[in-house]
Amino acid sequence: MAIPETYDVTGYLAAKKKIDDRSLNRGVWERLGSALHDRRAPEPLRVLEIGAGIGTMAERMAAGPLQHHSSVYTAIDIDPQCTRGARRRVRRWAEKSGFAVSRDGAGYRLESQDTSLRLAFQTVDAHFFASVSAGTSYDVQLAHAFWDLVDIPTLLPGMLRILSNGGLLYFSLNFDGDTVLLPAISDDFDARVIRLYHRSMDERTIGGRPSGHSQTGRRLLLALMERQADILAAGAADWVVHPRRRRYPAKESRFLHHIVHTIDAELTDHPGIDRDRFKDWIARRHGQVENGELVFMARHLDILARKKGP
Repeated sequence: MAIPETYDVTGYLAAKKKIDDRSLNRGVWERLGSALHDRRAPEPLRVLEIGAGIGTMAERMAAGPLQHHSSVYTAIDIDPQCTRGARRRVRRWAEKSGFAVSRDGAGYRLESQDTSLRLAFQTVDAHFFASVSAGTSYDVQLAHAFWDLVDIPTLLPGMLRILSNGGLLYFSLNFDGDTVLLPAISDDFDARVIRLYHRSMDERTIGGRPSGHSQTGRRLLLALMERQADILAAGAADWVVHPRRRRYPAKESRFLHHIVHTIDAELTDHPGIDRDRFKDWIARRHGQVENGELVFMARHLDILARKKGP
């Protein structure tokens, strides 16, 4: 494909769906399924997903761990474009996947044999949602590729408060400090670009508050342990994208162009980097995607935890 002229978050999320599918840690995912299977509390399961994007995790859950359950699934995201895209996408996916789909208030009811899922997408900030949900508790909380975009100490306590005692936390694809683009263009300059890119994550603020970190995976794991959550499983969930016979599946090339564009947007005016050299570096990375040469890797951590009871 040609280098995209525009970039949007919903296109990016759709492009990385299959990459995420193969990157999720199988052991942690299967442990989530077994923990839900062993659950003895009465149904329906109350599930909350924060940063739900275009609904890809809702699709995974409906086709996997939430099978054979009755569930009420609340999916929130701050971006109305994502929420609108999720409503359209998940309905089409559910119908193609054999679910009977009907409207349920502002959401949908998905039914198939002994599985019943009431699903609603809301456009709302996670901090605000936690602050107004004090009277509600959830049995399962999900967050996929989300915690490296927010400040853990600010948001995590509020999310734990609205999780029931014994409730499960499944936090997947938490970036953890390593980005690799191969082949090298210049070892020293490559290392400088990646170092400054990671630092931009550490220094990012939104609305005057910290927003994310380049070592989110390990920080989130420690934060959960400090708050007396039982870690049931944790493991690597790395992105590895490489060409096959100098080609990528169509959406993977879009994903790679988006990654290069993201680095460009973060550093294009950075005072610590030579502008002309960086512009050439970005152009060459896009060229490597076009020529089926770029290998991209990023380290992530998946975590499954249980909130301890009183």
